Amino acid sequence: MHSSPLFTSLEGVTSIIENLPFCNPINIFNILFNDEIMNLIVFQTNLYAQQKQTKTGKSFIRTNLSEIKTFIGINLQMGIKKQCSYRDYWSSSPDLHDSYISSLMPVNRFGWLLAHIHLNDNTVMPKKKCT
Repeated sequence: MHSSPLFTSLEGVTSIIENLPFCNPINIFNILFNDEIMNLIVFQTNLYAQQKQTKTGKSFIRTNLSEIKTFIGINLQMGIKKQCSYRDYWSSSPDLHDSYISSLMPVNRFGWLLAHIHLNDNTVMPKKKCT
């Protein structure tokens, strides 16, 4: 039987957050999702789309840092104003439509990113073992 290691780190806000000159949500987000991480998401998403294109032959438009930041921002906003389906934010029905979210990105592009967002290269992942 394996026992879990003891958690020995301090709890609470780290000194990185405490020492921010302007401690607001966007600055905290930018520490957690810095450009290095965001560029990795861009790279892996484009790589995954390229790998799928090789198999399916479907062309695609590469994503970029700005678009991924917008995509994540839309997802955060969707967590505040919840709808049954992501497509509802682009609905023509006035009671569902969200003019802010729908102005940021077309629904089909959002759907494409949702289907292709990736954080790792599947070709270097260990194969799953069936038991």
